[in-house]
Amino acid sequence: LPLIWMSLRFGWTGVAVSILVLNLLSAGIAANLTTADDRLSLQMFLIVLSFAGIFIGAVVTELTRSLKRHASELMELTHTDRLNTFGHVAAGIIHQINQPLATLSMYTQESSKRLDADNLTKDDLAGIVGRLQNETDQMRRIVDGMYSLGSAGSSKHQHFDVNGLIGIVADLLKHEAAKVNVRIH
Repeated sequence: LPLIWMSLRFGWTGVAVSILVLNLLSAGIAANLTTADDRLSLQMFLIVLSFAGIFIGAVVTELTRSLKRHASELMELTHTDRLNTFGHVAAGIIHQINQPLATLSMYTQESSKRLDADNLTKDDLAGIVGRLQNETDQMRRIVDGMYSLGSAGSSKHQHFDVNGLIGIVADLLKHEAAKVNVRIH
């Protein structure tokens, strides 16, 4: 039955074309029918077939519209999800870079205070410059790590020197502690 196939395949458009073709063909067939009952039976059959095709065409057309609407909504949700993920990644990057920047700022402020107080030796300055270099190296590693996030490869574990970090913090606090007569070893 071409009418059913056309309505399933093309929706309303298929139904309209099929009914038109069937009416043209039925006119030729009806001319060869001799009795009115035969012509009436043919017309009733075509009407029932046309209604079935119209119903199927309506369902297919609505289903197609619904699928297109769903695909559009899915694309919009995917885009929103990408923006949300980008926001989280950007916040993480900002946080990771902000930490070394804050430390750099703290080192430079401390150096400035100690220069103003005439309380900065060459060894102290060398230590501060070394820590500043460590922090800029840390920012470089963070940026390099962000670049490598998108590349294929396996993750690797690294050792972290907690004692070294405690030493850096202690060095930072020595000057402030000395102001209140506290010694840090």
